[in-house]
Amino acid sequence: MGRSKLVIVEGIPGAGKTSTAQWIQTWLNQNGFEARLHLEGDLDHPADYESTACLTEAEYTHLLAAYPDWNEALAGLAQKRGPLTFMSYRKVELPAGLFQALARHEVYELPADEFRRVSLQKWEEFAVKAEAGETCYVFECCLLQNQLTTLMAAHDLPEEAIAAQVLAIAGGLRALNPLIVYLEPPSIRAGLERIAAERPQEWLDFVIHYTTAQAWGQKHGASGCGFEGLVRFYEARRDLEKSLFPGLGWHGLWIDNAGLDWTQTLASLSQFLAENANG
Repeated sequence: MGRSKLVIVEGIPGAGKTSTAQWIQTWLNQNGFEARLHLEGDLDHPADYESTACLTEAEYTHLLAAYPDWNEALAGLAQKRGPLTFMSYRKVELPAGLFQALARHEVYELPADEFRRVSLQKWEEFAVKAEAGETCYVFECCLLQNQLTTLMAAHDLPEEAIAAQVLAIAGGLRALNPLIVYLEPPSIRAGLERIAAERPQEWLDFVIHYTTAQAWGQKHGASGCGFEGLVRFYEARRDLEKSLFPGLGWHGLWIDNAGLDWTQTLASLSQFLAENANG
């Protein structure tokens, strides 16, 4: 197998994913790789959908009729994939009504089966592009985090269905000699408390609502439990991710003391990359 063309860093919020992904990009560049970094929230992410609406032909036609003065701007945003139109709606400043109309069609708000299909297709397109090039992509999360958070929190799908989705994506990427690094803090509660203190209250309120007030939270008694429900969700997500990790078929490094000893973490990462990134 050839040199790695994909490295993904996963873990719960506050585990150190951003810093680790940035460090990995630097290591790769210093060791002869052409490495490109895509952090969480990247509107131009090559494998993930961020703030992207997904519309059927009828929905797109209706949107154009409702906002005739914005047809040119909408056409510039539109990306056709078969019968569907995708729009990264944060790339331009839109009137509030149009912005909200597009946000209602957010990819991550699609019905579970449609989300799984659309997401898998995006990953498949990325795999083809990445295999044909020389770039090594470094992603902050977006595989385990985005798939599990959506399919667990919003839809509470059976673990078997979630596993099937993740493993289908992972299998389609194996030609890239992908590597995965998982950061698990010694205490999920402490990690969440720290990141909650650093980020705006609006962020915490949104994450608590998303993870506890939808299907998973209602079924598992976490709805209305606030921060305690959030901790329970991330512990459950971590447990499922840990069970999926060996079945990905990738070279992987699970760091279970993330944030505790950064010097040791960097030493482990250096060894892992040196042993696996060149195939």
